[in-house]
Amino acid sequence: MLPATSERLPELLLLLLCMLAGICQLVPSASAIQCYQCNSVREEGCDDLSKGTSYLKDCPDDGKGTEFFCRKMVQTVQEVSNTRVIRSCGWEKSPHACYRYDDDDHSEVVCQCFEDGCNSAPGRRAALLSPALLPALLLARP
Repeated sequence: MLPATSERLPELLLLLLCMLAGICQLVPSASAIQCYQCNSVREEGCDDLSKGTSYLKDCPDDGKGTEFFCRKMVQTVQEVSNTRVIRSCGWEKSPHACYRYDDDDHSEVVCQCFEDGCNSAPGRRAALLSPALLPALLLARP
């Protein structure tokens, strides 16, 4: 006959595994959002991601618990009439999904979104909505 502790060993191992699983549930998991991160002035294909690029990357972990999101900016520099696309991670949210900003030397339309890869080229649905939003964006000019 086996000693009492040997008989209970499977039960103790199961209890230990359950405790470890419970502790693992308490540890926060790293779930960084992935955004396209590029600038069409420096990186080829940033303005048109349909060409197949590798700009989809994890947003950084700043160690402060910042909740990042994705951003796409279309910027036009007036002096040289140059348009560029900047895709990045953002950290200061706007109350609007998209907004327009103008000053003396440039204008920009900035959109933010909150899912992996959402700052890619606009899909068909977004493209259909864009003409409807144009008057609102123009009226929102400061």
